[in-house]
Amino acid sequence: HKLLFRGLRVKVGIDCGPLCADLHAVTGRVTYRGKVMNRAARICGSAKSGQVWASSGAWDAAQHDLNTRVGSLSYGPGGADQAGGGTPAAAPLVAATNLGSFKLKGIKEDMSLMRCFYEETEPSVHPPRLAMSSSSTPRQPLPDPHNLA
Repeated sequence: HKLLFRGLRVKVGIDCGPLCADLHAVTGRVTYRGKVMNRAARICGSAKSGQVWASSGAWDAAQHDLNTRVGSLSYGPGGADQAGGGTPAAAPLVAATNLGSFKLKGIKEDMSLMRCFYEETEPSVHPPRLAMSSSSTPRQPLPDPHNLA
């Protein structure tokens, strides 16, 4: 077996709604509970590595704020706010495509889900997951069950 490290790959599930937050007396950490946490976890479970999925309600609630350009970021001199020659960087706009309705485990009603991505990149630009291989032959992409064209 040949181990290849291709960087950290994460997936994200986003939902919005009321929740309960409790502070642990010993550790000082906050624990979040509620239906919204279960829905976000189920949405995340449906996404593939490298993807951000959101409920349509979360997308509707955040769309305006996400699509407001930021003039500059304040991370200090020479930091993340500099885009060559000292010009303040503009925040990329976020877009989403409707993936349709999904039946998620433990959730009574179907949920309309959105795939979120930077406007400058198309959703198809994200690399697919690769099949496991025990030989040195090139690995083949797995088919995307959500994009069967």
